[in-house]
Amino acid sequence: MAARKFEEIASDIARVATWREELLSSALDALESRHPKLAQALLENVGNRRRAGHWICAPHRAYGGKSPCELLADGDEDSVWDLLDGATPVEASCDKTRTNLAY
Repeated sequence: MAARKFEEIASDIARVATWREELLSSALDALESRHPKLAQALLENVGNRRRAGHWICAPHRAYGGKSPCELLADGDEDSVWDLLDGATPVEASCDKTRTNLAY
């Protein structure tokens, strides 16, 4: 098998990154549609849509590596609220560019 060119690899990485961001946004859209109060609380806690999308799709050790998205798919909204309650609000953080979320 011939080695791939760096240009091809870079192009693939960019395409996957774009697709990932679209999926994260889609997850937040689904949350807003199905669980509007939870979505609003999440947005208030993390500060913006991009962070909220990342948070809802990120695995959390406290729940066996499941993401909030997976917990919601299992019908476990209470656990997502518990995770969100464990997140540090942006206002309380010294570094406004990061949010210390409960993983």
